[in-house]
Amino acid sequence: MKRLSCMIIITGLFFVCGISVPDSTVATCITGFSEYRHYFDMDEGMSVYNIHIVLATLATAGFVATAIDANINDDDGHAGLGIGSTVLTAVPIVILHF
Repeated sequence: MKRLSCMIIITGLFFVCGISVPDSTVATCITGFSEYRHYFDMDEGMSVYNIHIVLATLATAGFVATAIDANINDDDGHAGLGIGSTVLTAVPIVILHF
């Protein structure tokens, strides 16, 4: 019984995170665009800011796609999208700050 209740808690937490992560990344993307859009300049090519903005936007799209795929298919096929989106979230932060 203890193991079952632990699994229920973990499953519930996974579900809540699966909903809140796409929501928070979309909110972060929107606020980032509204506050820092002047840093995005295609004439600068592969600048640190351009790479950060593009990869973070792709990460946001990936998290939204992961949530949609998980709701449509309800299987384990969405794990790769989630992992890829997580990497795309970390890389822009590293690029911008290091």
